[in-house]
Amino acid sequence: LGAVDDLIAALERAEADLGVATSVVTVTDPAGAAAAIRRLAQAGHDIVAVTWDAVDMALASVAADFPDLRFIGIAGGPITPALPNVATVSFDAHGGCHLAGILAANATYTRQLGVVGGVAGPRPHADANAFRAAALTVDETIVVTAAFAGTTGDRLVGRTVATDLVLSLIHISEPPRP
Repeated sequence: LGAVDDLIAALERAEADLGVATSVVTVTDPAGAAAAIRRLAQAGHDIVAVTWDAVDMALASVAADFPDLRFIGIAGGPITPALPNVATVSFDAHGGCHLAGILAANATYTRQLGVVGGVAGPRPHADANAFRAAALTVDETIVVTAAFAGTTGDRLVGRTVATDLVLSLIHISEPPRP
């Protein structure tokens, strides 16, 4: 949750240092995103910002109903068709994932690597694929397994998925028993 934690901390600093009123709503299921965005829009906020590419369609549908309100989509895709009241900001995380794949490939003894993501989708899969592709440039026998927690808001679920992945990789890399 690093980037989301950083965003919330920045909002708290804006409140403290600039007197800006903020509201933070956590939605862990894309099905509830439109309702949450609509509630924020109806609450009289000047700007509604959302993060998470899984809510792009919800953002577009709500923003179309509130043409005088400004919306920001952070780390999502572009809104198509473009809406004049929506700005989108995305980041190229694939470069970092590529570098992480090279580093992990050079550090592994078992040639088994795992990648844990939040909610499966095009961008998280692209990140995992960038990691995998980079690892394979170091050693084409490396096996990279990706697992997704299905949420970005529940650390316990993420930890469980990561632990299960590590245990499965340990099992894969064990030599056969006589």
